[in-house]
Amino acid sequence: MESPFDEEELQLLYSWVDEIPLSRPKKNIARDFSDGVMMAEVVKHFFPKLVDLHNYSSTSSSKQKIYNWNTLDQKVFQKIGFSVDPKEIDDMVKCKPFAAERMLKTFQIKVTQIQQRKATQQVTQPTKPATSNTSKDSIPSSSASSRVITKRPASASSVRTREQSRPSSAHINHMDAVSHHSSRARNRDHFLEQQPPIDDETLYNNKQHMNMPVFEESELIKEKDAKIHELEETVKLLESKINKLQLLIRLKDSKIQALSNKI
Repeated sequence: MESPFDEEELQLLYSWVDEIPLSRPKKNIARDFSDGVMMAEVVKHFFPKLVDLHNYSSTSSSKQKIYNWNTLDQKVFQKIGFSVDPKEIDDMVKCKPFAAERMLKTFQIKVTQIQQRKATQQVTQPTKPATSNTSKDSIPSSSASSRVITKRPASASSVRTREQSRPSSAHINHMDAVSHHSSRARNRDHFLEQQPPIDDETLYNNKQHMNMPVFEESELIKEKDAKIHELEETVKLLESKINKLQLLIRLKDSKIQALSNKI
């Protein structure tokens, strides 16, 4: 049977498979992949959490091979949107020429599409701003500390006597304010006298320290921009690969159709 792939396509596909660690050496790719075990290992290489290799056993029985492929299709392929019809499974089990190559090529395209989608999501996903949990100190109300004291009403004569003998509340408040202000001024002058003079080097270091957060933020923005640019380049590369692979698939389908018409 004439190959639906050209020599370059086959070499690229075989090189791609050679990069994947497998439990058995590859001798005849049609027989190697017929029982589905090595295909499960290929899938596990890209999606390790989806594949449990204990579910697949090496066998020469056609019935067990079909069971392996159906298990792989139901438990793994459907989760990644990779569809395999019964005819493809039958071709794999019967070791038909280029059935394994077609299966691997189609899976390679699916892997590339998933990788491109993940890279696109990383580029388009907005960066969440950092949130600062700052709590405001509660300011106690002046009314909370005040207490209401209830006294018995005094007689009119005693009230007049106390009012004449004591200074007015406004005068007392004024004197307290003057005394408090003078005390604070003396404490401030004493504190300033105890402080060493600030030289130019200390002032420069303080300014540098104040500018550090701005510098770090600028560096962080540059790193994010570089990361976004790198991911955008990855997306472009993957898109180019997908376009090439889709073209190869169309060429393969046309060759298969031409061969089918001849038969």
